[in-house]
Amino acid sequence: MLEFEEEGHVYRWEGEIVPSVTQVLDAHLSSYEGVPRHILEAAGEKGTIVHRMCELHDNGNLGEYPDEYDGYLQAWIQFCEVYEVEVEISEHRLFHRKLMYAGTPDRILTCKPPKKRKRIRALVDIKSWTKHIATVGPQTGAYEKMWDQFIESDPDMKIDERWAVRLGVDGKFYVTPLRDRNDFAIFSNCLTLWKWSQKNL
Repeated sequence: MLEFEEEGHVYRWEGEIVPSVTQVLDAHLSSYEGVPRHILEAAGEKGTIVHRMCELHDNGNLGEYPDEYDGYLQAWIQFCEVYEVEVEISEHRLFHRKLMYAGTPDRILTCKPPKKRKRIRALVDIKSWTKHIATVGPQTGAYEKMWDQFIESDPDMKIDERWAVRLGVDGKFYVTPLRDRNDFAIFSNCLTLWKWSQKNL
């Protein structure tokens, strides 16, 4: 059974601590070296609030929220309208039984992208950064492998595309398709290094 502890962001599988997707990538592909701690903490807090607001909106439970975050929420609402979004899974914790890692994809949703004739299923990672972050490719690649294992008895639920959806404070959204075939291999290599370092360093 997969368990999660909010304090420390710790995943456990049958009592054993297992690494998270972001933990593995941050250990080896962090692009934040040299960034002051207070800036990283502020960005992390903003991201947490934006994610929570989007989740509450999707669940129909959004109450009052700080005005300074309204642009991000409006960007998410606009994305959902333009892409005719139907959320299937929101913030659902997953675990890869063979490779022993865990993580929480932001959304699995069906939608109809502009200029496409049919609906597709997309794995979406929500970002509130001012620019695209390259590590979201390996991140969502790792999520997709967990999803494949989760739905292995129902192949019709497979992911068609992976996207980073960046929300702007100006109310605009930016969709970046993630199609690099090496994404999961990059994550897998990082996971191997993470496990080696835990054992030997």
